Amino acid sequence: MAAKKKPVKAQAGAKAEAKSPGTGKGKTENGLPLHLVALLIVGALAFGYMVRLVTQPQQGLEVVPGFGSTQPKPSESQGPIRSVDVILLYSSKCAICSDSHTMLEFLDEKGIKYDLEKVDAESERGKQVTAEYNVKEVPIILVKSEDIRQHKEVRDNFERFFDQKGDRYLVVEPDLDKATHPKYFLQPNDESCLVEQKPRVFVFDDPYCPTCVMNRINLNEARKKFGDQVEFIYSYIPTDSRKLVDQYGAEEAERAARYLACSQLQGKINELDQQLVNKLCDITNDGVATVPEMYACQSSSKLGQPLSKEELDKLAQKAGLDMNLLEECAPTAKSEFDKSFSRSLAYNVRSTPLAVVDCKYVVHVADLEQGVCEVLPDHPACKDLRQGEG
Repeated sequence: MAAKKKPVKAQAGAKAEAKSPGTGKGKTENGLPLHLVALLIVGALAFGYMVRLVTQPQQGLEVVPGFGSTQPKPSESQGPIRSVDVILLYSSKCAICSDSHTMLEFLDEKGIKYDLEKVDAESERGKQVTAEYNVKEVPIILVKSEDIRQHKEVRDNFERFFDQKGDRYLVVEPDLDKATHPKYFLQPNDESCLVEQKPRVFVFDDPYCPTCVMNRINLNEARKKFGDQVEFIYSYIPTDSRKLVDQYGAEEAERAARYLACSQLQGKINELDQQLVNKLCDITNDGVATVPEMYACQSSSKLGQPLSKEELDKLAQKAGLDMNLLEECAPTAKSEFDKSFSRSLAYNVRSTPLAVVDCKYVVHVADLEQGVCEVLPDHPACKDLRQGEG
């Protein structure tokens, strides 16, 4: 069984600026009505870290139900209402990004009619819209507030969960179809990418996140292929570990993440990562875990309890780490965690495993190679990737 998630690709066809009406009908790609998955949106946009199913390779905390679930009362019925004015802003600079938006499918499912204007952020019209509404991330839809307020079944939730700039709500891609769609930031949120010679990849991870473990093969392959031209930076944010912090305390629950951050400074993160995965997955040999072994590890009982200091020290020694430097690294790791948290807020990263590539592209780790190839299109691995996709 393959561990890789099928990459979300941009829709086929030219990305032209046009206005078109919404259909009022819509389903997800797997045939499920969108109202069944609409409940996922709230946690992604308003609260902490979100839960994802095994079929969606992400893990996080519980979402809060309610978005779009209310229906107007009979006494609230009203006459004909106008279509909702919607601008869909995308960027032609992001080849792996979609020029669509899952919220439009949700509006279709609810039977809400809309007039859609698709605008490339790189065009003159796009630059004007971007400046007027201070747009930083695409794809995004800008929904005319007075129009959507006509629809009582979603009005309160739009007011509650989405930022309003001027006369429109700004709705970033909420991934309502349970697939992690690449996002693109029009301007870097981190100045370090502007001064570093190598492209930087911030890998947001939680050692006890089941799908993080499952996607280790994707991460390790990317490190091997691009490690000489890309700086990979381990970035811990607590998703599944939050419940371990509550139960065991931060010192115990976050020790594995500290060891990984410090092993990166010693150039030994791949070695420690391999030892850690084998330990968590009950793999008795010291070799690289296979895809079936990683996939089966999602249900490992060891993910529900932090490894002890003694266990982690043994793994660090087997990985070849300098134990004295490892002990001295604790304050540095704490500082790196603070930076990771701030960076996750800047890039709207609320779940793991995700990666921010060159301070512009936000992708799932399963799509990490595609993200890096946006920055290094002439790399031999990227040429091979394009040939494989062709």
